Amino acid sequence: SFCALDYGLQALKISQELNQRDREAWALDAVASFYHEPEQSVEMHERALKIFEDLHDLEGQVRVLNNWASVLLDRGDVPAALERSKKCLHLIRRHSMKKDEIFVSGTMGEILIAMGEYLQAQEILQNAISLADTYGPDISHVYLLVAMGQTYLAQNELEQAETYFLEALSIATHLEIRSERMHCHQHLSEVYERCGNFDQALEHY
Repeated sequence: SFCALDYGLQALKISQELNQRDREAWALDAVASFYHEPEQSVEMHERALKIFEDLHDLEGQVRVLNNWASVLLDRGDVPAALERSKKCLHLIRRHSMKKDEIFVSGTMGEILIAMGEYLQAQEILQNAISLADTYGPDISHVYLLVAMGQTYLAQNELEQAETYFLEALSIATHLEIRSERMHCHQHLSEVYERCGNFDQALEHY
């Protein structure tokens, strides 16, 4: 995290010296995601968004809003995260940015899960999963399936949760994404523990 912040600050300084506005905005977005001071992080995201708006860069606006929502969610500011995510989804739907809708829907799903709105989360995640199916499996697909599994796990609907976690594990294994394989095994361990299947729980643990 410290190294990422250090490199981000270096990139920000160089982009400002070279007057490369788009690079400055990307650097601001990256630094804001790692910055320890919430107020300065917000200020950086605001600056990044303003630059992308001035440049009429839709992709940049979407990425900043989505990353901003994720940072706010991690910090426990769920209402602010929801506001940014709604704005982001509105933007991509207005401009039919279908591929971007996949990962943005994943963030919205995580926010709704944090709010305990599991049915809403399932609806938006299922739409994103269907959309992801048209592009083929990638890491976004894994995130969506894990999030869907979490909605069922939270409601103790263990059979459905198991189905989504196993599918996510299969894709993560195929794509050799070790971090997501770990998360899938962790969730499956909890599923089997709740079912009383302690041998399988231990195996996944």
